[in-house]
Amino acid sequence: MRRIFAIAAIGIRNAVRSRMVICLLALLVLAVVGLPLSLKGDGTAEGQLRIIITYSLGAAFMLLALASLWAGALSISQEVEDRQIQMLASKPVRPFEIWLGKWLGLMAVNTALLIAAACATALLLPRELLDAQANEGTNWRAVFRPVAPQTPDRSASARELLEARIRAGELSADIPKAAALRALEQELLVRAATVAPGRRAEWTFALPREVRADESLRIRFRASSSHMSMSAVRGQWIASFPDRDAIWRQTQTFIPNTYQTFDIPGAAIAGARTLNLAFVNDDPAHATLVFDPKDGARALLPSGGFYVNYARAIMLLLMRLGFLAAMGVTAGALFSSPVALFMAVALLVMAQLAGYTAEFQSAPGGVYLIIDRIGDALRFILRPLSTPPALDAVATGMRVESLWLWRVFGLQLLAYGGALAALGAGVLTRRELALPQA
Repeated sequence: MRRIFAIAAIGIRNAVRSRMVICLLALLVLAVVGLPLSLKGDGTAEGQLRIIITYSLGAAFMLLALASLWAGALSISQEVEDRQIQMLASKPVRPFEIWLGKWLGLMAVNTALLIAAACATALLLPRELLDAQANEGTNWRAVFRPVAPQTPDRSASARELLEARIRAGELSADIPKAAALRALEQELLVRAATVAPGRRAEWTFALPREVRADESLRIRFRASSSHMSMSAVRGQWIASFPDRDAIWRQTQTFIPNTYQTFDIPGAAIAGARTLNLAFVNDDPAHATLVFDPKDGARALLPSGGFYVNYARAIMLLLMRLGFLAAMGVTAGALFSSPVALFMAVALLVMAQLAGYTAEFQSAPGGVYLIIDRIGDALRFILRPLSTPPALDAVATGMRVESLWLWRVFGLQLLAYGGALAALGAGVLTRRELALPQA
């Protein structure tokens, strides 16, 4: 371990001497301080928190991500080209120790800079802003999606619908089944979220604990209207326990296409662990409403405070930086400096787009079947690299879930990062780094 820490210390010293740390600090100050001064929110506490946390700290994270890839790619490749690596390779230092020492040095700089940016961001948060957010009833609550909408199994329904359309001649028999089923499942999901005038939509929530009488359950939802204008629409919310009549109801008028909230008093649902929620569309203008398939309705319960949630988000970002630093160091071990830099940036783009690959659909046809299989493989590889929206969760009063932390730590840092470390160390083992030069 002493050799690893020595290599890491050399990396930190080189970063300071190259003025990379000073330049990054200056850019982080511009991102953390400059963006809130130059951007204007929507006047709400949530909007202002989005600017200070999501945009400013998100920009700081992207700067650190690019710097991690750049410095990691050059940490080994540049030393190989300048023949400085020979000083390490000629000593009793294992290739894995070289890789790990470079990574630890880079992560020490990342940790210091990210914590500095996070502390500066926290100091910029006005106390009255946090109080306003708390008074709005979104005091960093745990989010619970419905257990299941009151609809039949979409996978089975999609298969039946696909077979029916093939028999009717609406679709070709050789259409790629996987892509067609995904499209039909999405169509059924939209159908289930569509509420015509006089109709209703229903959700069931399984809560992690009983609701207390002195607290409230907050429902957060978003719906669009069939009317093109942004005119307000009206509907009635009904809460009930399973196998019981309505225990609470409320009529709400709201603006479509924006996030809306309302509170169910704890006195009305005290002791509830399972709650049925229904929305009845009684809009006087007879607008058809479509609830967002992903964010149709969510239940929120009080859970912890802001700074604990904020610290969890910073921890998730730090683990993400650890994975990106591993990509950079391994790229530097594999390629020369220009190629390593190009590969590192390409990998960053692929990692950032990982969350969108599931939305790609391919067209029917013979050649597209191969494309669809390649797309499935890419989705399988890249899906673990998608990053949970931790900063946005903090800004909107949602809890950064423990599952998010374990997912990033286990999949990105340990599994993918470990594979990158093994690959980088294996390449360094096979490369002849300390040969005499003519």
